[in-house]
Amino acid sequence: MQRLCQEKFPHCLALSNLCSLQKNQKTPTQASTKDLTMETTELLDRFAELKRIEKSTKDELDSIKAEVIKAIEAANGEVKTDAYVMKLGKRETYEYTVKVKELEAVLKEAKAAVTAQQKIEKEGGHATVANTTVFPTFKDLV
Repeated sequence: MQRLCQEKFPHCLALSNLCSLQKNQKTPTQASTKDLTMETTELLDRFAELKRIEKSTKDELDSIKAEVIKAIEAANGEVKTDAYVMKLGKRETYEYTVKVKELEAVLKEAKAAVTAQQKIEKEGGHATVANTTVFPTFKDLV
């Protein structure tokens, strides 16, 4: 695993150190801070900082969106500067006839049947793992 990480990410010593932890049969969740190198700790701290920035940026964007729409509308639907172009996009939703609603109900029932069968096959050991995606999760404790 370490060799694979070093081959894929030779520039990232911190990732290599995380792979060393896995090689020693410790996962990052099992590692204490004394097990982590300074580079790894800095990498994890930076990830946490970026996740906080991502959340606050999304919140700020949401809070100013209505005013931005008004400004673009006041500029006849388009604002151009040397750095960017802003236009208004539009997404419409539709109300459909009873026929479509009936078909949606049939589809929903079929999806529920598929989900139930998938659960049976997973629990019975008949389903096989086709792919595994590993990703970091983050819960802000501050």
